[in-house]
Amino acid sequence: MSKKHLIAFGLMLACAALQFAGAPSLFPTLAGLKAPENPAEYTADNLFEYINGAADVFIGYDFQHLYSMTYSGPSGESITADVYVHADRANGFGIYSQEKPREGEFLTIGTEGYYENGILNFFQGRYYVKISAFDLGERDRTVLAGLARGISERIPDKPGLPRTLEAFPEANRLPNSARFLRRNFLGHGFLENAFTWDYSFENLKIQPFILVAASPEAAAAMVKAYLDFAKSRGSEIRKETDTARFTDPYYRSRGGLTIQWRGRYVWGLFSPDATVADRLIKAIASALPEE
Repeated sequence: MSKKHLIAFGLMLACAALQFAGAPSLFPTLAGLKAPENPAEYTADNLFEYINGAADVFIGYDFQHLYSMTYSGPSGESITADVYVHADRANGFGIYSQEKPREGEFLTIGTEGYYENGILNFFQGRYYVKISAFDLGERDRTVLAGLARGISERIPDKPGLPRTLEAFPEANRLPNSARFLRRNFLGHGFLENAFTWDYSFENLKIQPFILVAASPEAAAAMVKAYLDFAKSRGSEIRKETDTARFTDPYYRSRGGLTIQWRGRYVWGLFSPDATVADRLIKAIASALPEE
């Protein structure tokens, strides 16, 4: 092995050691409960051993590591805190957004979290934290929230939503309804990296989306693939320079679809109300960065 390769290999080992050495510091001590000295660690190679069939979903969001710590008490109490580390903020938010409920008791822990009896999950930057408990009784919410805040304080990433979500206008936006779908948006394999946010206009519920491609060329390829698909299924395409209007053959009941594109971004929405659609399309276009 060359000296250059030995140095690179040594740096990789050092980074891995530092990452694991920092893992215990993610977990605070809990009064009256015992925990092992170090958390269990999983990577994409063995995640299925811990969460079985769900592993593929997490790996699909660029999963990197899982650190798991179980606290136990003298009367049978048990709390397990799982800290999933993903490649970036979008994917950390994405896996959280796929598991969170449509409605629930949402909390301002990390960037966003929610509580259900025996469960408290939240995300912060690249980190998705899942906490579950048994036999805590009336202390359930208090103990879980305290542990969640303790972990949040130890996470190096600052709270905050992915920046792309800032392009969705605030008016009529439904709280806690933002999501990120890494692949197969709308059931189409050629549409990926989709941010969505739900809106309500009187009796009209709509969900605009923003797709973020790796490059302008990749975005153009997504648009072409989508229009080719719709045309092949008999949809009439009304296309302008950077806008297309048509009916998605899979979602005819949602109304007409309008999409626009610029640089790495493709955005749009389904709506039977063209006025509402155009207003949201323009608002998103003005908020996205120029490229």
